Amino acid sequence: MKHWKNLKYISRHRWYAFVECFKAGIPLRGLLHDLSKYTLIEWIPYADYFYGDYPSIKEVFGDMRNHISRYKE
Repeated sequence: MKHWKNLKYISRHRWYAFVECFKAGIPLRGLLHDLSKYTLIEWIPYADYFYGDYPSIKEVFGDMRNHISRYKE
């Protein structure tokens, strides 16, 4: 399911980028935009991070309200 969601997101994003590039007179740039997202080296980490079981920041670091800033206000 996470791969299907990732495919839908990337395809929709590329479509909107193409439309805007077409309006700007650079349709080839719109067609080539983010093609690398379809390669396995980017596909798997993106799908895992955004749609998989990747831990959230809160799960990794805990509640940030309990941390003391190193900087003076």
